[in-house]
Amino acid sequence: VVAACGADGQILADGDGRHAPFTKELLALIDEQSMDLTRLLAGASQALARATGAAAVPRLYGVLPTGTIPLKAAAK
Repeated sequence: VVAACGADGQILADGDGRHAPFTKELLALIDEQSMDLTRLLAGASQALARATGAAAVPRLYGVLPTGTIPLKAAAK
């Protein structure tokens, strides 16, 4: 699966911070303990669409497997 910040051929601004807007949204969510890959990509996509007035709508190319793909090991 490839997650891209926009659709094929779409030209997007790099943003004005250290990270591009899509990366910024991913980083804002990735440290949540219960985050899984599907929720991360969906949440970052929604946040980016809101932040850019829907000018940038990320796309997934490929198919995520069903079920949960945790990004962190469960706390012991």
